[in-house]
Amino acid sequence: MPGILYLAAAIKTSQLTKDNFNVKTRHYNTTVQSFNEIAEDILAFSPDCIGFSCYCWNLSYYKKLARYVKKKIPVVKMIFGGPEIIIKNKVECESFFKEYPEADLIVLGEAEEKIPSLINALCDQYYDQISNLSGYSFNPSIANYSCIDSQEITVLNDIPSIYPYPIQVKRSDACGIHIVYECSRGCPNRCIYCQFIRWRKKQEIFPCEKIKRELRWLLDQEVEGIHFADAVFDKDPDIAGRILAFINTHNRRSTLLFYCSFATLTDKLVDLFEKTQCQIGVGVQTTNRNVLKIVKRAYFKRLFGDAVNFLRNRSVNFYI
Repeated sequence: MPGILYLAAAIKTSQLTKDNFNVKTRHYNTTVQSFNEIAEDILAFSPDCIGFSCYCWNLSYYKKLARYVKKKIPVVKMIFGGPEIIIKNKVECESFFKEYPEADLIVLGEAEEKIPSLINALCDQYYDQISNLSGYSFNPSIANYSCIDSQEITVLNDIPSIYPYPIQVKRSDACGIHIVYECSRGCPNRCIYCQFIRWRKKQEIFPCEKIKRELRWLLDQEVEGIHFADAVFDKDPDIAGRILAFINTHNRRSTLLFYCSFATLTDKLVDLFEKTQCQIGVGVQTTNRNVLKIVKRAYFKRLFGDAVNFLRNRSVNFYI
């Protein structure tokens, strides 16, 4: 997951933090690393503060890990953030800290702009710098500061590049590395059941040169797979085509996964997908138009109709 690399870059480059904090990033592979090995690696840093990037598959693991480390280093500060940290109201916030008392701070939504100020506040009690921020809450035992309404980053250009921070993950013959990467943030759909729309009201694409620079770096690392986390990779077929052409030029061994709508499928885009070593996921919640209307999901006539003719006789590996 690249999230902690973006945050590390933000802390390393911000005027507030770049001279005061030494930042280390770690991605652990629980398939080949034991709990004790991971815990001892963290303890070896003697950290003042630890940030956990939380997803549905690792939150319970992090709870156990945070509890273990906190017993060894009682003064360490702990931050929980990432997509799985979803707080909608004060009651849910109180419940979270009750279940995860090791957490000193939770960060909601996109964090690159606010993490330097929040780190300063947590570690050095500089709370005056967070008065205009939103999307965070301190454990009441630490400080009575909280604003759980999240906000999106207004200019994606302001997010620092993850290039060229090292990827240090243990591999084995049976277990390689898959990177999750995003060319954009947000989603063009407004489906009522999805958390995607809580953080960003529309899908916005990163500058193409930034994407190419970072993808070239990732492809040169020869990771086994790159999982593109964009809600709709082919939202802009021209940009999608440019990215695919770039990948096809530089890819050596990485398998790719995209999520697409095929709503704007062109012959050129099909040609590029056909040449790319990839799988394409197409989200079909239902073909019932009444249900789609209720959940505010767009009906892609192209997907259920003439897109089939584009794909029927082509070697495009997709699933629904």
